[in-house]
Amino acid sequence: MWPFARPSPRTLGFLIAGVAAATFLSGDSDLHRPGRKQKEELDSVLAVRNAPLLQMLVPAYFLQDEANASKWKRLFDAGRRVRITAVLNVNSGPGTKKDEAFVRTIAEAKRNQVHVIGYVPTDYGNRQEQKILADIAAWYEFYPEIDGIFLDGQAKDSSKLPVYLRIRQALKTAHRSAVLISNPGLVCESPYFTESAIDTASIFEQPRDFEKFKFPDQPAWKTLARNRFAALPYNVGEPSVMKKYLTHAVKCGLGTIYVTDASGDHRWERLPDYWEEEVEAVYRINQHQAP
Repeated sequence: MWPFARPSPRTLGFLIAGVAAATFLSGDSDLHRPGRKQKEELDSVLAVRNAPLLQMLVPAYFLQDEANASKWKRLFDAGRRVRITAVLNVNSGPGTKKDEAFVRTIAEAKRNQVHVIGYVPTDYGNRQEQKILADIAAWYEFYPEIDGIFLDGQAKDSSKLPVYLRIRQALKTAHRSAVLISNPGLVCESPYFTESAIDTASIFEQPRDFEKFKFPDQPAWKTLARNRFAALPYNVGEPSVMKKYLTHAVKCGLGTIYVTDASGDHRWERLPDYWEEEVEAVYRINQHQAP
C-alpha cells in the first residue's frame, strides 16, 4: 500500500529510473553493492510495477539457413536470461505461404521464453489499410503461435491516428492477447499512447546519439508507463557506449531497448558482436547492479 496517493505509471517509471540511476551513475566505488536504502526503495517500486527495468526488442530479420543458425541460437540462449521480444520478418511481412523453417523457429523461441511478433509495414500510415490487415491475418494463418504484431513505419502525426486505432481494434478483436508494437522511429504525437492505438512504440531508431534523447516536456507524456516506450540505437561500435545507452534508457524512463553495432539497410540481419555482453548488462541492470 502506498501511504499517499498512488503515483501514476509514468511517475513510477521515473522513480525506478531515479533510484537505479543513482545507484550506477553516481561514480561510487560500491556500484555493485547499492546502499540498503536505495535497494529497498527500488525493490518497493519494482514490486508495484512487477516488471524488469529493461527488456529487449530485437528485429531478428535473419534468414532461415545454415549460415544464420548460430544467430538464432545466440538469440534463444539469451531468452532465459532477460525478457526478449523478437520481430520476425519473412519477406517484408509474412510472405505468401507458411514456411516450415519459421514454424520451427517460433517453436524454439517459445521453448526458450522468447516472445515472437510479426513484421508488418505501414509506410507511415500511407499503405492501404486493407493490405495491412491482410498481412496481420496472414501472420496468424501461417504462424498462429506468434505473440503479436510489429507495425513498422508508424506515422508520427495524429492525422493518421484513426488508421492505427482501427488496426488495433481489428487485431485485438481477433486475437485478444496480442501485443501491438510500432516503430515511428522518432517521438510521435502523444495520442498514439493516450488513445491506446499501440501498446509500445520505438520512439528512437537512429545511429548513435541516444544519450541526447529526452521526452517532450508536455503533461501527456508524464502519465505514461515506461513499458510503453522502446529505443533501437544502431551503429554503436563500442560496448562501453552500448552500456551507457542502457543506463540512459533507465534514467530517462524507457523500458525496452536494443543496441547494435550494425549499420546500413541490413542492420537488423545480424546480432551485434557484443550481443552476450549486452544481454548480461541488461540482466545486471534488472538485478539493480551496474551494467
